[in-house]
Amino acid sequence: MMRLVACLLVLCALSPALAAEEREFIGYGYTLEGDEFRYIEHHRQMLDNAGTVTAWKVDFWDASGEKIAEKRFIPGNNPSVPGYDFKMLTTGYREGIENVDGPNIILYRQKPDEDSKTTKKLEPRSQACADSGFDQYVREHWDTLQSGERLKFQFIAAGRLSAYAFRAEKTGESSFEGQPAMDLKVALDSVFGVFVDPLRLTYSLDSQQLLEYRGIGNMQNADGKVYPVRVSYYSETPSEAKAAVAAARGNKPAE
Repeated sequence: MMRLVACLLVLCALSPALAAEEREFIGYGYTLEGDEFRYIEHHRQMLDNAGTVTAWKVDFWDASGEKIAEKRFIPGNNPSVPGYDFKMLTTGYREGIENVDGPNIILYRQKPDEDSKTTKKLEPRSQACADSGFDQYVREHWDTLQSGERLKFQFIAAGRLSAYAFRAEKTGESSFEGQPAMDLKVALDSVFGVFVDPLRLTYSLDSQQLLEYRGIGNMQNADGKVYPVRVSYYSETPSEAKAAVAAARGNKPAE
């Protein structure tokens, strides 16, 4: 239902004295049931001297090293509601958000059997986020979540051409690769929430970086359906992902 993905970002500020640079990080995607490795998310960002992301691309590669999808973000005035274009290369599916700096953003979706995009205008609420902008939204409300207070917000889902009421709350603390972490649960804020599995996210307490995501993903199976995944941002490449990482790093940098 949502496409948080999993691609969820580290936007730590850099010193203005540093030169512009490219930043890379990788998420490793596994099926939530069976824990089978399926793909990687290869994130590449270009940052200016102030540490602001000026270009950001995510390529998705399967276990054999074949590119299966790509996503390009278009930074706007609101980091929590970024513009983006996502293409599933294996099926032809496409979705995204345009006009993010206007009063009404434009959601679009094109299914494999459709000749053109379907669009919808939407005015985001003051407490809103979309796609990986949720990661920025978490950082903006870090103290609220850390205190145990429940956070309510509007999540904009381009793939559904709609927006939904959600809530996020801290469920406890844990560790990931030896570093202390905060665990979050994100669920629909309605009576229908009992019928939809919540998303589970783990963030570093020190860097506020996303470490792991569990929930519905944005990759599609052979039937063109999205499926539940675990995306882990390991510090070292797992053996089963080496072919995918090698293929990804042979690709062009973000432009």
